[in-house]
Amino acid sequence: MGDYFFHFAPVWRELPAIQDALFQTVLVAVTSILLASIIGTAAAIASANGGRRWELAVVVYVETMRNSPSLVKMYFIFYGLPSLGLFPSPFWSGVIALALHNGAYVCEIMRGGLAAVNRTQAQAAMSLGFGFTQTQTIIVLPQAIRHALPPLTNTWVEIVKDTSLTSALSVRELFYVMTALVSSTLRSFEILIVFAAIYFVLTTLLATSMRVMELRAKWR
Repeated sequence: MGDYFFHFAPVWRELPAIQDALFQTVLVAVTSILLASIIGTAAAIASANGGRRWELAVVVYVETMRNSPSLVKMYFIFYGLPSLGLFPSPFWSGVIALALHNGAYVCEIMRGGLAAVNRTQAQAAMSLGFGFTQTQTIIVLPQAIRHALPPLTNTWVEIVKDTSLTSALSVRELFYVMTALVSSTLRSFEILIVFAAIYFVLTTLLATSMRVMELRAKWR
């Protein structure tokens, strides 16, 4: 590779900062995934069972979220809401924006999952005295999630990668620390290799674990 010599020592010296950034990235990702899953699932159930008004409201939400960038939503929450007297932290501004944005995709995925469950099962549960909430949580949702796991995994992996956007709000996650270390150490190639490897490991672990869950659910 010409006269270039790899020198990783400056990177290893910054290992504590990298570990802190990794923890922050995982925290942003996990929180965003949980909130997006809750928002998307609730929106899908409302769309499927709430009548025309709820269906229209969900369509507006989904199209608004899918047709606007996550970064714009982060700026809107962090810089716009203070005008209304609300002052969310950089962490929560990023998490809420990622959750709202990806919740729209989760909603569409879960709508497909719910549609794959035979309606007669819900009707049978209701005839046995199950309430609406019991029917959804015990009968319908477990089967819908089983159908939706592959596309849900893709969305969750995208959330992990999109945590890098929160660096624009000075959240000290992996991408933020990576750019800082490139400037301070001037070993950009080595740092990019290390951080790319970290992102690869994170997304691979998530995708593999979800694949294992998918196979287990398939053979039950």
